[in-house]
Amino acid sequence: MIKKVDEIKDSDFFYALVRFSDIDKLPDYWIVPSKVVAKRVAISHQKWLDAPGRDGTTHKDSTIRQFFLVNHEYYPPNWETILEQYKNNVDIILS
Repeated sequence: MIKKVDEIKDSDFFYALVRFSDIDKLPDYWIVPSKVVAKRVAISHQKWLDAPGRDGTTHKDSTIRQFFLVNHEYYPPNWETILEQYKNNVDIILS
């Protein structure tokens, strides 16, 4: 993802994320509101910037952003549980 993700918070804009894990199974998907993605990406990126790098130096800012579908050190400990409401749920965009 890119830096602009931090700024997109439209109520009618969603991200569709797909995980292909088994060729014999339908993939899991998450339809996540842009405001959820923007908030989590902004907070986690700032935490990454504030944390020391592997060699103890400061991280340099970049335009790259990450969004995780699994628990991550810069995410809330119950992140996967929070995401369950968006997993395989197309109803979120139909309402």
